[in-house]
Amino acid sequence: MHRPLALLTIVMLAAAAPAAAQTPPSATELRSYAGLHAAAARGDVQEIGRLIIAGERIDVQDASSRTPLIVAAFAGQHEAARALLQSGANPNAQDAQRYDIITIAAVVLCPIAVAVVLA
Repeated sequence: MHRPLALLTIVMLAAAAPAAAQTPPSATELRSYAGLHAAAARGDVQEIGRLIIAGERIDVQDASSRTPLIVAAFAGQHEAARALLQSGANPNAQDAQRYDIITIAAVVLCPIAVAVVLA
């Protein structure tokens, strides 16, 4: 299947799915984030690089099993997601509800994020 057609199919299927099932980080969680989670939520690519070089675990999980990559997907932070993926983040990681980044990106109807993940 060609990538544009695959992308369109994913977005269309996601539009038919109930989006309320996914739970993005709450405002309270976002305020409490530090390190890679905070940098991913803000889209701070330079800080992501600095933290990884400093040895922070790239797939560290919050209380809901969200990795920084999952947080970036929920926040629509495409460049942060790309930086995390290029640095070795696990694209198959799932949060506590068993959602991965491709599902999150598709359900929040963010075709750019889906394209980043599929690239």
